[in-house]
Amino acid sequence: MILFLDTLYFACCNFYRKKEPNMFKASGLILMALVFMCNSLFVLFLIQENSLTFKNNELYDMRYYTVSGMMLLLIGLFYFRYFRFIGYDIVYSKINSLGITRKNTLYLFAIIYIIASFISCIGYAIWIGSN
Repeated sequence: MILFLDTLYFACCNFYRKKEPNMFKASGLILMALVFMCNSLFVLFLIQENSLTFKNNELYDMRYYTVSGMMLLLIGLFYFRYFRFIGYDIVYSKINSLGITRKNTLYLFAIIYIIASFISCIGYAIWIGSN
């Protein structure tokens, strides 16, 4: 799981590496947190639409604050992991030390996970809004 998380961070950083040569590590961290925020929003949307008891709960009114707070918590946790404990260079060497097949497979799954997270969250939100 940690290896996939590191590969996800590596893929997010590589997205910004050429566009922002000085800030790609921080931008990759924010993109990674946004991926997890989209996942939590998607789960929240599914619970919201399929549960009548959730709509009568106090958590229903606080759902967007909960997701925003979770995003800030994730940014903090990812910051400590990738800026204080281990750095991008260690993740880069860890990913490149894997075999070419395993590295490409993990990287492909990370890219698919990122794209699927955004598409599922935004697509489901649009579908809910149109109904």
